[in-house]
Amino acid sequence: MLGELEKMQKAKVYSHAQLKINFPDGVRIEAKFLPNETIQSVKDLVLSTFLPEYSISQFDVYISPPRRVLETNKSLKNEGLVPAAKVHVSWKSGPMQGSPGFYIQPRFFQSLSIASVTSAFPDSVGLNDTKNSQTKGKTLSQEGSDGNISKEEELMQRMLGKRKGLGLGLGKKKGSSATNESKGTTGKPTWFKG
Repeated sequence: MLGELEKMQKAKVYSHAQLKINFPDGVRIEAKFLPNETIQSVKDLVLSTFLPEYSISQFDVYISPPRRVLETNKSLKNEGLVPAAKVHVSWKSGPMQGSPGFYIQPRFFQSLSIASVTSAFPDSVGLNDTKNSQTKGKTLSQEGSDGNISKEEELMQRMLGKRKGLGLGLGKKKGSSATNESKGTTGKPTWFKG
């Protein structure tokens, strides 16, 4: 008696079982069931999704690997499908040809209205569009009155490893002089002997 009580106390209790039911043509249905419902209720759900002309189709519901056909009188809990599982449908006779999902009632493929979808997601803007709009929108307060770059732009260049004025051709590197340029240096480091 005590052993059974301890087992019951340690047992995990789930409120539902989440099943992903996969058809051979790639269509998938996701549904929630109570853990004590039988495999027959899963088969009934699958049958209710078919068009009337395919509702007499014969099929098995199985899990894999290894492939094991589920018995219709056993509960989801007894078959080990709680809290979640992926099950597959195998046709004995019935839909085998056509486009994916041709045997499923069209009401399951109805989509949301376009207005509700577009309101859920903001309009996208390309990266180049944002860069152009930022440079077009610069004012004199961002750019110095003498045409130099702003402190914010200078800080960004320093963070990216550039020295002041380098990226825009406004200044020269430290230590560069006209004598180095007249000597015809190739821009190679002095330690490179190649």
